[in-house]
Amino acid sequence: PANATNSAQRSSVQGKPCVTCGQTAPKMVADHKKQLVQEYYETGTIDKKKMKTVEAVQPQCPSCSAKQGAEASRYSKAQKKKNGLSEE
Repeated sequence: PANATNSAQRSSVQGKPCVTCGQTAPKMVADHKKQLVQEYYETGTIDKKKMKTVEAVQPQCPSCSAKQGAEASRYSKAQKKKNGLSEE
């Protein structure tokens, strides 16, 4: 969803190593521990209150975040196709 993270979440991950590769970057990304797209397809909804908590995120570098975003997009497209929601 739009605005999936808030300023407190983004601030909480700065200066910490990426959970994926261990690197740090000048600006770290607040990655949801449970991918929201996965939560949606598994449960049919997203817990928006939990989604906004600092405990729901972990630090990720921009490079790993971009890779994960691409994987999430492929996952979403596959789920849409599997569930008959895609025109492909």
